[in-house]
Amino acid sequence: MKTNYADLGVILIVVAVVWIWLHHQTTAIVGAVTPTAPTDRTNLSFTSNGYTSTYYLYAGGLDWSGTKPVGLLIYTDGSAEFGLKNPKDTYLMGGGAGMIAVAKKHNMILLTPLSPNKNCSDGDGSCWYLGDPPGYTRWAEALVKLIQSQYPIDKKRIAFGGYSSGAQFATEYWVPLGAAQRTMEAGVIVAISFGGSPKMPEVGYTPSFRSNVHMNWNVGEKDDSYLLNDETEGPEQGYNVKAGYDHYTSAGFRTSLDVLPGVDHNRDGEFGAVMDAQIAKHVR
Repeated sequence: MKTNYADLGVILIVVAVVWIWLHHQTTAIVGAVTPTAPTDRTNLSFTSNGYTSTYYLYAGGLDWSGTKPVGLLIYTDGSAEFGLKNPKDTYLMGGGAGMIAVAKKHNMILLTPLSPNKNCSDGDGSCWYLGDPPGYTRWAEALVKLIQSQYPIDKKRIAFGGYSSGAQFATEYWVPLGAAQRTMEAGVIVAISFGGSPKMPEVGYTPSFRSNVHMNWNVGEKDDSYLLNDETEGPEQGYNVKAGYDHYTSAGFRTSLDVLPGVDHNRDGEFGAVMDAQIAKHVR
């Protein structure tokens, strides 16, 4: 049979055009999808800077249309991390006033890392402020940057909250090491029931960071962490709430201190409301 090379050429051209069109369509579809599916997931593992730990990520049910930019709420729990180890409990995460609901209300992804320190002498073996806090800070910063690379998060809509050990992590390491400044342009940092002055040399803060990131302390009047006055954790060592508030206020940050009458260190079920109020005030 005689081969018609002209017809064959036309066929090849048509096939090529169809292949290019299909490839373009597939690429367009893939490109339109968020790199990581926007769902709620727990017990995810992350390794960086010599440490491995788990984290929870709640990204489901948010508005990705661009009507309101998606923000990020990062939360570090206290020693023993009861709230994170029991995510359905209304103590921290669950319920209509829990951290999960608060993050979704403000169109924010919720990221809750668990401390890489599993041998802490405080609590039941996990905390942020003992061991190698600068190392844990670098691990957590790498995790936050990973999440920010996977989702279109607005760095002007960032909130960081921590309770007790997690509050110490926030003000004593996360901010002074520069992790906060590198991962947020505006927003709020909230230290609940602890949060002292820096425990390491501070980076140079930009005027923009100091003016656009509000720092709030929320503590009970009867909580020892408010005005700790003992020789190991008192004002001279700078572990108490007052020391943290005084330091950052003097450093030129926008700060606020909420002291709650009659309240002690136990804040069961209150964390979501605290973050809700601060996000509403300081995150646009």
